[in-house]
Amino acid sequence: MRRIAGPAGTIVIEEHGQGPLPILLIHGMAGDASFWASTVRALGSGYRLIVPELRGHGRSALSGEGDYSIEGCADDLAAVVGELALERFVLVGHSFGASVAMELAARMPDRVAGMVLLDAAGDFSYVPPEALRGFMAGLAHEAHYAETVEGAIEVALGGATPETERRVRAALLAAPRLVIRGLYDSLLRYRPTRSLDRFPGPVLLVTAPVNSSSFALHELRPGLPRQAMTGVSHWVMMDQPGEISRMVREFVESLGDP
Repeated sequence: MRRIAGPAGTIVIEEHGQGPLPILLIHGMAGDASFWASTVRALGSGYRLIVPELRGHGRSALSGEGDYSIEGCADDLAAVVGELALERFVLVGHSFGASVAMELAARMPDRVAGMVLLDAAGDFSYVPPEALRGFMAGLAHEAHYAETVEGAIEVALGGATPETERRVRAALLAAPRLVIRGLYDSLLRYRPTRSLDRFPGPVLLVTAPVNSSSFALHELRPGLPRQAMTGVSHWVMMDQPGEISRMVREFVESLGDP
């Protein structure tokens, strides 16, 4: 474990294995480095894996300014890249972490060798504004917060293993409410296609069955390579770490980087 000074506070990272092309594994909302533990084991020691915990998650510090935006989290990852002197690397992001990966790749297109986006969020600007306002109002209401969060993840947990479901529910309900509200506020405002369009490198979309909306990334950018998984929840790397590690391994090998 290593602690790095980020712009909003201390960022904790884990480092595993050795390899010529570093891979950053970026967890999603309410996750932490442990959400990648099975994938790390499946990939093995032949890859240099860097697993940051986003601000307000795991052992990383809360944001002193209350900023839990995608852009702010990308600032943290940029600090990690700078501290570790990473010249070229691969990004693997899940859900909210996929949005952070896209933001960082748009800023550092010459340094990001490629991206694997695991069940990334779509573009919520296509959703009626009143629906988004209602959801955020539920998160802001003390009496309705828990049921709003539970409702948001209920469908996403379809296909989850019992262990995945247990860990995800516990993590989301234990996370600081201010953090969850900030993350959702940013996610619902973010325009992921704008970042994708600024990154010219290779991208692989990995989707779960639940990711079927008309504003999903694979619908908005149908030309991008995609692997559609079955029998998994939104937390694909926790349900099938062996399959995710295979996809990541093949993607990295396809880049041909030394």
